[in-house]
Amino acid sequence: MNPAFLRQYVSGAKNPSKDQAKRIEETLHCLADEIKKTALVVS
Repeated sequence: MNPAFLRQYVSGAKNPSKDQAKRIEETLHCLADEIKKTALVVS
């Protein structure tokens, strides 16, 4: 995923295509799943 395009999408300067939006959504879901698996240790 191109960081420059993501910045443009976030800022509203450009809109992703439907395919790109779907890939972004799938990537975010995978990231959320990985975060759910982590454990935070505070000492």
